Amino acid sequence: LIETAPAGSPIRQELAAAGLITTAGAEFFFRCVVLPLRDLAGAVIGMYGRGIDGDRHLYLPGPRRGLVNAACAATTDGIIITESVIDSMSFLDAGIPNAIPIYGVNGWTADHDELLEKHRIRRVVLALDSDEAGQKASAAIAEKLLARAIDITSVVLPAKDANEMLVKL
Repeated sequence: LIETAPAGSPIRQELAAAGLITTAGAEFFFRCVVLPLRDLAGAVIGMYGRGIDGDRHLYLPGPRRGLVNAACAATTDGIIITESVIDSMSFLDAGIPNAIPIYGVNGWTADHDELLEKHRIRRVVLALDSDEAGQKASAAIAEKLLARAIDITSVVLPAKDANEMLVKL
């Protein structure tokens, strides 16, 4: 972005206003795989970046908004919830199309609630990380969803997370 948007240009100003270029003039998502986060109408309302050379998870500044793979919910009454975008992408790569991430153990958003209501989701498999934090988050989400009469299955993965488990297949 820095090389293609000259300093002072209108596009550079738009990129900075969107948070893609920092106040120091650096690319916010430098050396990241970047995915759009969409609302239920399909409009991009956020972005997620995963560092290619480490364990960085980046989101544009501000409240977390948008979902990855929300369109899958229109074709099913059951979804898999994962703890991260990469975990959901791993399910997709394994041929399991109905995985949707939250954004870390505290990453359930109003967009997730809206998705459940809009598509009348009745079954949720919680496939969060197998560590203590992931299992505590899974229990909290299960309690919240049970109150909505959603059938919950919580799984304890035989690996650190879904990505680690699925890449071994």
